[in-house]
Amino acid sequence: MSGFGSTKEEFEYGSINIDIKSVNSRFLDFRLHAPGYISKYELDIKNIVNNAIKRGKVDMYFNSKLDIEGSNKVIINSELMSSYLSEVDSFCKKNKITNNISASDLLRIKDAFEYEKIELDEHFFEEKIKPIIEKTLDELTAMRDSEGESIYDFIVEKVRALNGLKEEVLSMKKEEISLYTENLRTKIYEIMGEVDYDKMRFEQEIAYMIDKKDVSEEISRIESHLSQIDTVINLDINQPKGKKLDFIIQELNREINTIASKSFSADIRKNVVEMKTIVEQIREQSANVE
Repeated sequence: MSGFGSTKEEFEYGSINIDIKSVNSRFLDFRLHAPGYISKYELDIKNIVNNAIKRGKVDMYFNSKLDIEGSNKVIINSELMSSYLSEVDSFCKKNKITNNISASDLLRIKDAFEYEKIELDEHFFEEKIKPIIEKTLDELTAMRDSEGESIYDFIVEKVRALNGLKEEVLSMKKEEISLYTENLRTKIYEIMGEVDYDKMRFEQEIAYMIDKKDVSEEISRIESHLSQIDTVINLDINQPKGKKLDFIIQELNREINTIASKSFSADIRKNVVEMKTIVEQIREQSANVE
């Protein structure tokens, strides 16, 4: 599910702003966008996110303005500068060239400046960073929960629609089989004419052919799958549901396709197409469910 959370905290030495956004994905794909002194905690941060979110592409952005002693101090790389200056001076003397190098020339040298690394105490992450992350995740999950309620209502409505279409198919299928049986007997009688034949074997063959068109088992399994969907979406909020829904939907499609292959009625095929459309809609929404 998609969601967004943003938290800014002020400290005695500056501020940290964390933005977290998530979009739909079948698996958890976490990416951290942070300065180096935060990146070293990436594994800890990923574990925190994993405890709150099971599926989705999640991006976390850190923006910090920390005025820790030495954190913003710029240092000239004196050793590098001296080496360049010495080499240039030697070259000029050797070739009898006037050395006109200036300070501004030296400052344009790559790596002329160094920045002191931020040194944070060992409790910085647990006491400062972790609470901000958890607060931001709470905001994001609240948005995801709101979307989840809408998805729940959507799936319930579609399951109800599938149950209605399934009952229509079952009723039409009974009529189709009755008509199929009658037409089959009529055609065989016309072909056989006055020829003597085993009537018992004849009825067995008809029963066999009718059985190949029967969809009672498929309807029964569809009823079971729809019941399972209802059970899954009503599981405890902490239990994973998305992957279970994926599997059930796959099985639903299999049964609906089988009904289509066993039917020749235009009305049944129309219902089958509608059922497949609804199942696809459920599948699209289940991709948003953890």
